[in-house]
Amino acid sequence: MESGLAMIGHHDAICNMLKKENLPRVDYRVSMDYGAVILMKSNTSFSIDMIGSPINICAKINRYAQPNDMVIGGDLYEQVKHYDDYCFKEMSEFSLGLKMSYPIYSIKKELHNE
Repeated sequence: MESGLAMIGHHDAICNMLKKENLPRVDYRVSMDYGAVILMKSNTSFSIDMIGSPINICAKINRYAQPNDMVIGGDLYEQVKHYDDYCFKEMSEFSLGLKMSYPIYSIKKELHNE
């Protein structure tokens, strides 16, 4: 989660570097979930593919994130919901079909006053 939040936090700096190179700004969404992922290499390709439920879910929930923001799926939320360093907000539920839904949460880094 820290890497995704770091990407979000560095958005302005990335856009400033792109501007200095006369390149257009870039906007992005970050989505994460939890579960088993398998690395697979086919006989017909030089690249390695990743397959698994978290990858499929992330591809589907990514559109629920606002530009330059991050969302996580319900399985990852269950793993990290007790962490005090983050603020979670349930945003929506993604339909998995057959009357099943999957919760989606926005995530922010919690700011602590010291």
